[in-house]
Amino acid sequence: MMNQALDVFNIHKDIISEYKHFVNSFINIKDEKIKQEIGNKINDGSYWPEPLIHFNPSFEPGESVKSLCAKGVLLYYSPMSKPIS
Repeated sequence: MMNQALDVFNIHKDIISEYKHFVNSFINIKDEKIKQEIGNKINDGSYWPEPLIHFNPSFEPGESVKSLCAKGVLLYYSPMSKPIS
């Protein structure tokens, strides 16, 4: 079992960074004004969406996080190291 937290926002950031690199690898604009405008749009994120989080409409409530942690099903982690109450 993996004991590392999965941060979807960092994954998104990494994907966007790799995609920016990919896009920039084949852009060769000679006109400086156009080059600057395209560069600004790439750097300000205009060409890719913000992360989108959806909730599963077929979700059914189950056991609490506290209960699952107590059973060892989930590994509890908090940057503040506070126990779940």
